[in-house]
Amino acid sequence: MHKCFEWVGAGGRAPCVNDIVSALGNAEEALFLFETANNHIFGAYSDSRWQDRPEDGPKGFGGRSCFLFSITHNNTMLPYHGRSRAKRIAYARGQHAGPDGGDRKKNVIEPDALYVDIENQVMKFGDTDFIIDYDLKTCRSTLESSYGMGLPLDGDATTTFLAGTKKFECLFCEIYQIHRTD
Repeated sequence: MHKCFEWVGAGGRAPCVNDIVSALGNAEEALFLFETANNHIFGAYSDSRWQDRPEDGPKGFGGRSCFLFSITHNNTMLPYHGRSRAKRIAYARGQHAGPDGGDRKKNVIEPDALYVDIENQVMKFGDTDFIIDYDLKTCRSTLESSYGMGLPLDGDATTTFLAGTKKFECLFCEIYQIHRTD
């Protein structure tokens, strides 16, 4: 494991998505740590290389071993469960089913564990679970779309658990590249 990025927000420009992805280089796996302005500490593990995806291809990637975690809440792990992906598959099949069972092209649902779009400066863990929208000062979180642990969907828990509020600013970030040897 090698620290590839560290930022402490003491004014000035916050790192944007491009800065973060560049720092990750060709790491196949990565560990992220964040602290928000209201002192919530959380992180994420990604099992795939972060790189911009082809313009005409899917922006989503990643596998079932990805997870979010909260240090603030006693090291609680929030695994990837893909609920939003399953809902989108069901919706696509229902909306696009033809007499022969549907248009296979329209039924292809891209992975949503991880997502990056360098052109628009968006980096996501899940559909809505943790999003960096341009830079570390413009983040948001609503859990239980792709990651979670069964939080009630009818209260504030999904929007406040990870970072204390739905929209937040990260004041600290460390990222580690993970290189496994055989």
